[in-house]
Amino acid sequence: MEEEKLLDKTTFNLDVTDWLRKKYGDEINPAITSIALQQDEESVCVVVTRDYSTEMGPLSVEEIFDMDIARDFHEAKGLDMFIEVSTFSPENNIMDNAKKLFNDKVTLENITSIFD
Repeated sequence: MEEEKLLDKTTFNLDVTDWLRKKYGDEINPAITSIALQQDEESVCVVVTRDYSTEMGPLSVEEIFDMDIARDFHEAKGLDMFIEVSTFSPENNIMDNAKKLFNDKVTLENITSIFD
């Protein structure tokens, strides 16, 4: 009898470290070893990794920044009101979210630690 495999969810991870270093150069904190956009069906996050040497071996520290904090306001058609929506929706393609986020230096400075 064949065993059934259950998939809980799929997570996409887009490593943009080299691309960002080319784009922003020395402005990126040199202690950062990896910057990635991580996305699943529920959330969009930026994952920043810093590596350190310790007496017991390498230590990696991941900082995870939930992009749901970035919000846009859209006028509701036919209504005299605005609707607040997430700027970086998990319903969007990860490449579209990445281009929108990583080309927006002001948002990166305000939400992440990559320039600290």
